[in-house]
Amino acid sequence: MPSAIETLNNIDDFLDSLVEVKPLTIKVGLSATISKPIGFTIKFNGQVIIQQTLSASLDTLHTFSIESAKENTLELTLEGKGDKHTVVNDQGEILSDTFVELTCLEIDKFNILADDDFIKNNSTYIPNQPFYKGFWYNSTFSLDIKTPFVDWYNQQTTLNIETTGDQKIQGLGRDKMDNLLTILDRIEK
Repeated sequence: MPSAIETLNNIDDFLDSLVEVKPLTIKVGLSATISKPIGFTIKFNGQVIIQQTLSASLDTLHTFSIESAKENTLELTLEGKGDKHTVVNDQGEILSDTFVELTCLEIDKFNILADDDFIKNNSTYIPNQPFYKGFWYNSTFSLDIKTPFVDWYNQQTTLNIETTGDQKIQGLGRDKMDNLLTILDRIEK
């Protein structure tokens, strides 16, 4: 016979399977200052979404909708920067450089870039240094994302809080959902 914890976990798994999973809509805005061409890649769960060689300064916004799993990772990578990308004068002042600033990071209309605590608690930046919302050397920013996103994000942040009414449950009307909650209440007692 399963323990109470195992039963609750099974119920949680069952309820999670009923929640309608929608694709995530992600926006990544970049402002690039380019002295020499450099590579920039956006990946979601290891799948390359955008891979480009930046060869001129630009401001761009990439928007994509993508199917998600329960646990996901968004990766932004700047690669290929070498000594030739930064020109310094005899006094050590930078005359020209190549770098990419992150101007927008939005997931399902939530402004993630403005949420410093969320970024700090749910991301990694390699090399292991503070993330200053940009890429000044070869580096990768990875953001962990769980779904359903709105529920998880509201548990992780104090910004952008959105309260939602009933979750959309696949194949269940309000009366069936109430019946399921009644059954869960009985199990709990």
